[in-house]
Amino acid sequence: MKKQLRVNQVSLYREIAKNLVNPLEVIREAISNSHDANAREVTIDISRNSDNDILVEMADDGSGMDEGGFERFFNLGDSQKLQNLIGQKGLGTKTYFRSKKITVESQSNQKRLKAVMVHPWLTLNSNQLPEYDLDEIQYEPGKNGTIIRVEGYDIDNPERYYNFETLRHYILWFTAAGSFKTKFAEVIQIHRYVQNMHIAPKIWLIDQISNRREEFAGGHKFSAPNENPEIDQNNERNPRSDSYCKHFGPFHKDTTINGKFVSFQLYGTMSFPVLSHVFFRDYSGEPDIRCC
Repeated sequence: MKKQLRVNQVSLYREIAKNLVNPLEVIREAISNSHDANAREVTIDISRNSDNDILVEMADDGSGMDEGGFERFFNLGDSQKLQNLIGQKGLGTKTYFRSKKITVESQSNQKRLKAVMVHPWLTLNSNQLPEYDLDEIQYEPGKNGTIIRVEGYDIDNPERYYNFETLRHYILWFTAAGSFKTKFAEVIQIHRYVQNMHIAPKIWLIDQISNRREEFAGGHKFSAPNENPEIDQNNERNPRSDSYCKHFGPFHKDTTINGKFVSFQLYGTMSFPVLSHVFFRDYSGEPDIRCC
């Protein structure tokens, strides 16, 4: 007798949100989606709402979403992204569900839509699927893009993660805004596998809690190499090496394995007496790996 497989949708949504390794992945997810929507600028704004909960707002000037895009945003496994985009499985946006409220505004094709989901995490933990209200709101000419607001993210000590210094470091090292892919933009073979090789979105980081803000261009910034450091008279064993730093790469190699294109990119810095800031990636479908 054949038995049909069943999926507990509530449990699946809950586990995806609960198993988040790093709460800052909500930032990475938003920047990745903005990058895939051809955004040139992304604003990350941290503040507190009227209930004193942390409010994370992520806004871009990308192509925006229509009603189908909203459905894919909230539904599970509905992504229609192509293989050369960052998010393909439609799972990443479910990380937002571990919160008290999600608000999404998006404008595309002369139409502006707004969705509000209240208490998604509480609802999931009550063994129910959360719902959202979707309405058309007033169109704003010239303001295509998407705004995502996540309020009351359910983690201990959210200030530990959502503060200016931590966010700045994370954005530059672990998101599409800090990508080193532009170093390989002239390698034509990669372009069919990776979208927007020449572009990493510009970021506005605003921390209203500490009253700090900064604008920085996309693309990771390695420290300038110090290839001729001054002699440290207090370091008898290694008078120069503690300050020595040298860039290497970018290096690119590609081949075909069983008819499938595989490539490897390497770019980084070497400092002594430790190895640091090594980036490499292959485009056989695996994510980039970063070693420090």
